[in-house]
This record gives sequence, structure tokens and C-alpha cells, in this order.
Amino acid sequence: MKENHEKIDSEFRELFVQYMDDIPERDYDEILYQLREMVIDNRVSSATVVKTISDMLKLYPSKSRVLLHIMWDFSGFRVDKGLYHYPEFFWIVYESNVLSDIDKIYDITKYLRDFGGHDITRTYLTYLLVTADKSHHKNIVSAFYYTGHNIESLRTVIQIVPWEENKSDLYKFVYSGAMSFVHHPRAKSLTEEEKAFLRDFFERGLTWGDESIVDSCKKALEKLGELSLDDK
Repeated sequence: MKENHEKIDSEFRELFVQYMDDIPERDYDEILYQLREMVIDNRVSSATVVKTISDMLKLYPSKSRVLLHIMWDFSGFRVDKGLYHYPEFFWIVYESNVLSDIDKIYDITKYLRDFGGHDITRTYLTYLLVTADKSHHKNIVSAFYYTGHNIESLRTVIQIVPWEENKSDLYKFVYSGAMSFVHHPRAKSLTEEEKAFLRDFFERGLTWGDESIVDSCKKALEKLGELSLDDK
């Protein structure tokens, strides 16, 4: 039985190498289909999947975006079937050069969210916002679109990104993400201090001259009012 698993794991790795090599006559769609079926049907061990992709990123650094999409493909199909979906992919991406171009973080966040979940991806974006050069703020802040905000990430954005009228295009993303958070079931556990912080945040947003920001604030304040009524 062990030998059979080792044989399948070896075949998986060999197929993956074939897929990564640029040989025109190969049917790459068919190879990807075979790899996907091995992953979805649980024929290859999770350790081999993770190790193989990690190795491929080191061997083929110029194809990191291709591998990112393959990981997302594998993970998504397994989620649909209620199977283990390799959250380890988050850390593979983190340690690779996929994130080296910080201006692409918005595009990459949807993958990170699916691999690591909303919370861990949000904490990564928050960390990135604190440590990155301010020229990258817009791209990082917009990336919260895929995860929404919580109280701490929102406080960090307010502290790091100045409140200036000429930043309304950036704060559209902030208010939209914050509004989504208020409508999330976890908002029912907000403390009175946190609700007061959010009310102040959204009331301030009503003074912006941007229609989408004002709309987000109105919806959020209405929801906060409902949450307060529920507590009585």
C-alpha cells in the first residue's frame, strides 16, 4: 500500500514538472486535468501536493502567477466537495516571490483569502499597511475589499492613511469594507465602545463629498441603530 502511494505521489510530481516545462507539443490542458483529478480524488497525499508546489515555486520563480492560479484551482474544487482545501497554500504564497510586487496585492488578495481565510489575510494586509511605503497605501487599502474590515484593521487604516479630501477615491474602499463588517453576524458582539467608534467613523464619512462614501455610511449607521435596539 505504501509503495502504491509513493508511486502515485511520484507520478504527480512528474506530471507537474511536465506542466511547468515549455514544450509546445504538449497538451497542457490535459496535464492540468490529470493533476486536478489526482488532487480532487484524494489519490495524492496532501503533503506531496504542498511540497511539490512549494518546490515548483523555487524551480520556476518566473511562473509564480501560473502556480498561484493552479493552487487556487485545486483549493476551489476541493472546497466545493467539502474536502481539505490546503490552507498551507497561504504560507507558500507568503514565502514565494508572488508578493514581491506589492502593487499587485489587490489582485493576489482574493487567492490569499481563499487559502488562509478572511481573518489571517486581513491581518497580513494590516501588517503590510503598517510596514509598507505610503506610495502603496491605495493598493493595500483597496485589497481589503476581499476580506472587509474589523475594528483593529479599521483603526490601523485611520491611523496610517491621512483623512484628506483628495483621498476620497481611496476611502471609498475603506468605508465599503467597514460597512460590510457592520452587516456581518459577528458585529452583534460589538462592545458599546466599539459601536461608538464606528458611529463616529461613519458620521464623519457623511461629510465627505463622495456619493458612494455617503451611501456606505448611511447604510452602516442604519445597521448600527438596529444593533443597538437589539441590545435593549
